[in-house]
Amino acid sequence: MKIRIVVAGRLRPAVLIAVVAAGLALTGLAQYSVSAIAEATIQPTSANQPAPVITSPSRVLGAETTQPTAGLPKLALSFDDGPNPLTTPLILNTLEQEHVHASFFIVGSRVAGNGALLRREYADGDDVGNHSWSHPDFGTLSRQQILTQINQTERVIAAAGVPAPFMLRPPYGDLGPNFPKNLPLAIVLWNIDPKDWDDHNAVQLTQRIIAEARPGGIIDLHGIYLSTAQAIGPAIDVLKQHYDLVTVSQLLGIKPGTTGIYYGYK
Repeated sequence: MKIRIVVAGRLRPAVLIAVVAAGLALTGLAQYSVSAIAEATIQPTSANQPAPVITSPSRVLGAETTQPTAGLPKLALSFDDGPNPLTTPLILNTLEQEHVHASFFIVGSRVAGNGALLRREYADGDDVGNHSWSHPDFGTLSRQQILTQINQTERVIAAAGVPAPFMLRPPYGDLGPNFPKNLPLAIVLWNIDPKDWDDHNAVQLTQRIIAEARPGGIIDLHGIYLSTAQAIGPAIDVLKQHYDLVTVSQLLGIKPGTTGIYYGYK
C-alpha cells in the first residue's frame, strides 16, 4: 500500500557536546533523560480519534511555526535506514564540515555496534528519529506488531545513550489500516523524493537534489548508499546559497509530545 504525498502531488514514498544542554532546553528535551525513558514504551493515548494530517505546524496546538518570514527559506535534509558503519560517518563528516544539521531516521536492528554514530548525530544537533525495528511495510502488520516495531526501536536508541525519539517515519511512508491511533509521536513523511535508491549515480543525484529543492521541503534520502554520501557535499554547497538547512524538528516546530502527520510546508 502506498499513500499520496499531498504537498508534492505524487505517489510513494549542532551543536557540539559543550552546548548540547542549551540545545536540549531550546528544543524542549531537557525534561527527558535517557534513564527515565529507556524502559518506556509508546502507547496510544486514545483509540477514538485518528491523528490529524498536518501540512503547516501552525495547526499544532502550542507549537510555533518556524516558517521564516525573513532571511533564507528553510529546507530539511533527512536520511533513512541507518546507522551504517561505512556511509553514516561519511555523511556526518560532510554535515560537520558544512556546519549543517539534518535528521536521521533509525532502523533499530542496525543500532547494535553503531551506538557511537547515534551519539555523534545527537551531539552534532541532528534529529534522531524512529524508522521501525526491521523496516517492514506497516500495511502488512497488525496493530500489535506495529507497536512492537516502534517500541523496540525506542528502547534500543535510548540504550545507546540518546533520548528516545519523538518523531517516527514509517517505512515506505505507509501507515497501513492497523496503525495505532493517537500515538504520542509526530509522524514525519516528506515532500521531496530525489530517488537516491534508483540509479545510485552520485552526480545525477546531486543534480536532482538541487533541482527538486524548494522552501519548506523535507528531502528524503537514504543513509545507506555510498552514492548518497558522495552526492550531499556538492548538493549542500549549492543549497546553502539559497536555503537555511535545518532539521525536520526545527523546520516544523516539532517537540516531544507533538502529534500529527507532517509532510513539510506547501
